[in-house]
Amino acid sequence: MNVAEAILTQLANWGVRNIYGVAGDHIFQLLHQLSTCPKIKFYSVCHEETAALMASAHAKLTGQIGVCLATGGPGATHLLNGIADAYKDQVPVLAITGDEATKDLGTDQKQVINQSMLFAGVTCFSGQVVNQEAAGEVLVKALSQAIQKSTPTHISIPKDILQKTYSGKLFPEAPFINTRAQSTDQVIGEAAAKINQFKKPAILAGKGAVGQSEKVLAFAEKLSAPIILTSVVKGEFQYDHSLVLGGLGDGGSEAATNILNKADVVLEIGANWWPESYLAEGITIIKIDSNPATLAGGQPIAFGLVGDIATILDKLIPQITASSDANWIKEYEKERDSWNKRVEKELSQAGNPCSPASIIEAMNKTIADNAIVTLDVGDHFLWFNRLFKGKGQSILLSGKWRTLGFGLPAALAAKINSPDRPVVAFVGDGGLTMLMADFLSAVKHELPITIIVANNKYYAMEKNKMTAEGLTPFGTKLHNPDFKMYAESCGGIGFIVEESKDLEATLQKAFESNKPCIVDVYTETTPPATVH
Repeated sequence: MNVAEAILTQLANWGVRNIYGVAGDHIFQLLHQLSTCPKIKFYSVCHEETAALMASAHAKLTGQIGVCLATGGPGATHLLNGIADAYKDQVPVLAITGDEATKDLGTDQKQVINQSMLFAGVTCFSGQVVNQEAAGEVLVKALSQAIQKSTPTHISIPKDILQKTYSGKLFPEAPFINTRAQSTDQVIGEAAAKINQFKKPAILAGKGAVGQSEKVLAFAEKLSAPIILTSVVKGEFQYDHSLVLGGLGDGGSEAATNILNKADVVLEIGANWWPESYLAEGITIIKIDSNPATLAGGQPIAFGLVGDIATILDKLIPQITASSDANWIKEYEKERDSWNKRVEKELSQAGNPCSPASIIEAMNKTIADNAIVTLDVGDHFLWFNRLFKGKGQSILLSGKWRTLGFGLPAALAAKINSPDRPVVAFVGDGGLTMLMADFLSAVKHELPITIIVANNKYYAMEKNKMTAEGLTPFGTKLHNPDFKMYAESCGGIGFIVEESKDLEATLQKAFESNKPCIVDVYTETTPPATVH
């Protein structure tokens, strides 16, 4: 076999089943082998940034390594934004790039660049294969480090190396490399003793709580402690549970902010965002996370537990003997009641064009409980964080990198990996137009996703922030196409919604169509009351 075939065989041995990428002459040998590869499917897209964001979303959704493929030079540079997203959100992604022939490396030949230096800032390992017999070892090093450290890695392979005969080893998968640190029973007992001392606990649930809502709720119920959610778990928890106070952050729940400021201890469960501006000074923090590195992120943590969150909570809950003070329970229940009344009032806002709140209300009524919702960055996201009523949905977003353009690629990856679940992308017009060409990929690969675009003809977040700072919001106005006609010209379905009264029925039609759809919703640039 040649090196290209060996690379794919090695990837398949390690469980890789999907690769996302764009064709280019440096990777012809890999594409040729992919055309007949029985275990790996290649999803060709329009832009390498889409491919990298798909790989990142793949890792966020499945917990498995995502793989993207591009040619060298401009193909490699186009991957960087998506790899940076995976790097900041700490998920395993492998970027594979081609390169010019070995004789041209380091020269002024076209498309030659030092790829290891290029990727150094957004990977934990970037290696180049310059000898065919080293290909297997370099690839396995990249795979193992990405999985072990939950971060991206990169390898580049010159095009002449890919076609050479490979006689080196192929390595079996090594599942033990993903073994996580685990706090001992004694340490968990010490944590329980500390928690039992507090009378006004609050729980902050983050991305590590994905898939663990029942355990977190059981822990909260034992403590009679309110739960505050970061955006990525907004869908996981039933919004109407008596202990759930809503989302935290810009546009989030005032109840969540108020309670965090009054709690005497915050129990962080899988939250890697440090909401310093939302906490009372000097508050005690006890953190539970699967990644030991998050315990050293600058937070003043009084006590930390590391390991599988479900296992820790199973051991911790029986040792909780204290419950929240009765006055504390009354206080957060009062905050929650007040917040719920405000939410219902905001959700009732109609309009022509549609109010942002009315879009969220229509989504609340129509999105299936088992759906995957992908989000782009912008004021529409803040409205979602504020008013969306989670019922068990999975949320995919660009958490710390916060890149525009994430929503559509994430939706493509979600539908590929969870074909039986409805997938909805909620995006702004600015985010959609960044990578809009890849709606074509949804049609080409027959991926029935629904894109809801909040069309206010502005980079609304930037417009509103600049206005709030007394600046002229120059450069924030957009010139949009007819998104309905665009969807139809690509081979999908398009809808336009101009009034709030038509939102629910139109979304239902889109969801039932089983085709790639764009729902173009005319809306306002109004931000939520608590931001900008």
